[in-house]
Amino acid sequence: MAVETFSLNIAQTVLEKLGSLALREIRLACGAKNDLKRLEKTLSAVKALLLDAEEQSHKNHQLTDWLRKLKNVFYDADDLLDELDFETLQSEALSRGSIKQKVCNALSSSKIPFSCCKMGHKIKKIRERLDDIAADRAQFQLSERNTDGLFSYREREMTHSFVNASDVIGRDQDRENIIHLLMRSDRYDEGISVIPIVGMGGLGKTILAKFVYNDKKVVKHFDLRLWVCVSENFEVKLLAENIIESASGQKLKDLCMDNLQTHLREIIEHKRVLLVLDDIWSEDRGKWVDFKSLLRDVGSGSKLVVTTRSHMVASIMGTFGEYELRGLPHDECMSLFVKWAFKEGEERNYPELVEIGEDIVKKCKGVPLAIRTLGSLLYSKTGERDWLDIRDSDMWKLEQTETDILPALLLSYDHLPYYLKVCFSYCSIFQKDHVFRRDVLVQLWMAQGFIRSSKDDEELEYIGIQYFNYLWSRSFFQEVDEDEDGVICKMHDLVHDLALYVSQEDLAFLTHYSLNVNKKWRHASLTNYDLSQKEVSKSILKAKKLRTIMTDELKELGSVSLLIVWCTKFKYLRVLSLRMYSKAIPESIGHLVHLRYLDFSHNVRMQTLPKSVCKLHQLQSLSLEDCISLDELSCNMRYMINLRYFNLTTKQTRLEGLECLNALRNLKLCTCRNLVTLPDEMQNLTHLRKLTISHCPSLASLPSTMKYLTRLENLVIKDVKKLNLEEFDGFKNLKTFTICALPQLITLPQWLGKLSRLQKLEISWCIPLSSLPEGMGHLNKLKELEIHHCPTLTRRCRPQIGEDWEKIAHVQEIHLEGKMITPANSN
Repeated sequence: MAVETFSLNIAQTVLEKLGSLALREIRLACGAKNDLKRLEKTLSAVKALLLDAEEQSHKNHQLTDWLRKLKNVFYDADDLLDELDFETLQSEALSRGSIKQKVCNALSSSKIPFSCCKMGHKIKKIRERLDDIAADRAQFQLSERNTDGLFSYREREMTHSFVNASDVIGRDQDRENIIHLLMRSDRYDEGISVIPIVGMGGLGKTILAKFVYNDKKVVKHFDLRLWVCVSENFEVKLLAENIIESASGQKLKDLCMDNLQTHLREIIEHKRVLLVLDDIWSEDRGKWVDFKSLLRDVGSGSKLVVTTRSHMVASIMGTFGEYELRGLPHDECMSLFVKWAFKEGEERNYPELVEIGEDIVKKCKGVPLAIRTLGSLLYSKTGERDWLDIRDSDMWKLEQTETDILPALLLSYDHLPYYLKVCFSYCSIFQKDHVFRRDVLVQLWMAQGFIRSSKDDEELEYIGIQYFNYLWSRSFFQEVDEDEDGVICKMHDLVHDLALYVSQEDLAFLTHYSLNVNKKWRHASLTNYDLSQKEVSKSILKAKKLRTIMTDELKELGSVSLLIVWCTKFKYLRVLSLRMYSKAIPESIGHLVHLRYLDFSHNVRMQTLPKSVCKLHQLQSLSLEDCISLDELSCNMRYMINLRYFNLTTKQTRLEGLECLNALRNLKLCTCRNLVTLPDEMQNLTHLRKLTISHCPSLASLPSTMKYLTRLENLVIKDVKKLNLEEFDGFKNLKTFTICALPQLITLPQWLGKLSRLQKLEISWCIPLSSLPEGMGHLNKLKELEIHHCPTLTRRCRPQIGEDWEKIAHVQEIHLEGKMITPANSN
């Protein structure tokens, strides 16, 4: 299914490159330029047929094979044109160098004719391949379709991880039944009592468990409540680590099992504990017995709630009989459907659509996820034809078993624009239960060329956020929330299964010791993938045209860095994410000229960033966060002309060259303990929108030139002990400002009252802070104010009676020490 989706997206990417000004300026022989024109003409003709080919390919294997051939030649064309783009960028980057470097560049021009000749031969070969494949299109009788349609989406307010009662329809009795089981005072002889909630995917087991978990009676009844998402990885040591983290916030990955058990016993001993293990798959009774022994010291009345699709899991783990969750009754299904398909009360204006909706809901068989997804799909559509297309779709004829993709999800996916289909399917590169970061997703989509811009001045990041919001509005994302680093979310297991299903030909999620590698894969995620095995490390090299490699905690073979081999073999990579990589980075990283996204975060051994990194002129995102041993950035940053996102941890006292990154949108300086100052020429970062400075104890001031950063909208200052904000007067266009852990801060700077565009202000762990500036009352656009762990300031901001209350009374939403204050409850 991914064949046609990726084909159309990559075809559009190639066309955009063929039409770019940068490409037309490249010096090529006349024959090569003519080949490019013919390539563009053929590609445009074929692209117009791809949407019709997509619809027909499900029933025509020959057509699917034709699309597959097209996709492969499109990919090769994109790689070739990307090399041409790189040559242009290289010339632009070198023009920023010293006079000596410019002279060397000029002297090397003698190499260009041979390079152009070789490139011309490659272009001709690609053009001939495309001509041969395109010639076969006549046999399929395909029609031209418009692929440039616009999309609209349902705007939503930001939600939080807890579940509101109004968001859960039809589960009141189930909630009361489970609460009754939790409150029972009987004592299970072998320790903790286990209540399994069993049901097929999409019924709402997790939502129901959260509903119960946050119930006021339950909160009051238990001394300690713990929530752990397990999914397919039921390992006793990992569970112990996750339970400890849920209880204390501590990540203890390096402890042995004995020490973990001691630590866990201290947390749970003699306490009445409620532990929820969400989404259990393992039917290994031995692991369950081992895990249960860790909980033997809990207090009387402790309960363990398990959610699972498997009756076998329930029988192995349960001490009570299983609680089987069933589909919603029809009237509750209709209530849920109407909530998602219409604005409040709007359904009364469309009785004919409600009638069609009755038929659609019956086909969903009581599964809330299916109902919510189709309701989201039909939201804002008032044409009867749109509703009838869903009701009468052939997708409903697919046989449905517990392990199949829900037809309702396939229907919703099928109605996505092609450029959103590839964005959604790419999400399967992450494992189940992954916490997605919207900003990271957008960066990855940009790196792969998935984001389409119709206007030259339109920011790709803005379009990417629109893509994310659209997928969220269609219920492809859930549990959307926000933390200090931005928007986060998760994906339902069944939706993740759908993403894996539609991307299976291009994308692989490899675990453990898999040797079954397809050489045609373009994207690979290596989770717990043990490359210390020689056969395994060789098998991945079959996929030479990979564009993505993502892995955590890479296990390697021998002393020779596998990354050296990868830099030679995987020359088409756009994304390379090696978080927690434990070896030095080789100079050969500079060979990856297509690279857009590079993540070496949490590499605690890397001391120097190779000079060759500056040759990656197409690089958009670079993360060196928590690289605590990094002594210097030996590369010349002035050559990284496309870098938009930069996260950095370093031992350096100064950051020479940072001011040259004038494409930068987001800069995060984290745990730079020796950093004394930022470059004086910071005003050159004219596109900077977000700046985060955290855990930089030596930084005492910010350069005055930063007041000229007119596009800066989001500023985070956290644990920068010496920083004096009072000295600085700037940031007039800020929309979000976060101040955290500034122990020297007694009063907020007066210039804060001049931030006329400020919408959100968060202040936390500034214990001596005693007042707000007088100008706060003039911040008319301030919608949200959060104050945490600032005892004096919190007291002064108390509703009606606090000395500073009048300064903030106009703010729509105020949080004081975790309690939400609104006009309705401020009296």
